[in-house]
Amino acid sequence: MRKAKANGLMLNVWKTASLKTDEVRNSKVLKWFLDCYGDHGQKNAILLKFLQLLPEPFSKFQSENYKTIEECCPLGGQESRVDIEIDSREFLIFIEIKINAMEGQNQLQRYIDIARAKAGNRQWLIVYLTKDGKLPQRYQNNEGLFGLSWSIVAKQFKSHTKSADMNNRGIWLLSQFADHIKSFK
Repeated sequence: MRKAKANGLMLNVWKTASLKTDEVRNSKVLKWFLDCYGDHGQKNAILLKFLQLLPEPFSKFQSENYKTIEECCPLGGQESRVDIEIDSREFLIFIEIKINAMEGQNQLQRYIDIARAKAGNRQWLIVYLTKDGKLPQRYQNNEGLFGLSWSIVAKQFKSHTKSADMNNRGIWLLSQFADHIKSFK
């Protein structure tokens, strides 16, 4: 343990950077990992692991060419700012991040309306990423919405890092991010 600590193997850059439970800052980091053009060097591998957590047909998509946009207004209105948008030829996904906050007034319904309009003939999904992975009661059986917990995402990311080269800085950072987000309880 002392040798590992002396070699800096016990540090967590996300803890040191005071990411804590700040939704905007955690959203930026998650967006970076999901971006196939991110300088983490993982291309679309992390997105594919994330997609496996989603219902079909999203869990089967193998997109290599997509855009990942943070804090965007898909149809221009500032009142409907999506935390993360993943836009490909095959699908459109909005990720709404909640850590210590609740849904804004009619926020998910606005996102449903925007996703339908923007997606056209493509498949679309709104992922509501929260501590417990539960959708608000009034949206329980709403098609196009999917509740996901931070702990499930952490497990998926951690399992990806276990089968990868931990000498790779991108994988090392993903492992640390998984450790960080699993603390959102």
